[in-house]
Amino acid sequence: MKNVLLWIMAAFYAGMGGFHLIKPTNYLTMVPDWLPAPMFLVAGSGLVEISLALGLIWAITRRIAAMLIIGMLLVYLLLIHLPQTLHFYQTTDPALGNSVVRIGIQFLLIGWAYQYTKPVTQPVVHLATK
Repeated sequence: MKNVLLWIMAAFYAGMGGFHLIKPTNYLTMVPDWLPAPMFLVAGSGLVEISLALGLIWAITRRIAAMLIIGMLLVYLLLIHLPQTLHFYQTTDPALGNSVVRIGIQFLLIGWAYQYTKPVTQPVVHLATK
């Protein structure tokens, strides 16, 4: 089951990264005004998500890819989702509910990625000595 979830996770990040490149306008509104070059940031984050999805596939890169996904999600949370939610709250924007749900999803995604940060244990092979 863990392998199935791993492949779903890799497909999820590859797909979301692809959407950043195909439909960047969907993400441009999330980039805070104080960050420069929003189109570059959206495209760059899409490429990062695709790269991390690929990193999940191979056991040798899986652990670091999962850790980097957690870092990426925390950056998104701190720079995008929390400020956006606070803004929606202050302006009584009807999108506040969706934004709060998005923060909850962010924590679920972090927990999901955490499952793949543990070292892979290999069976110990003892060589017979004569």
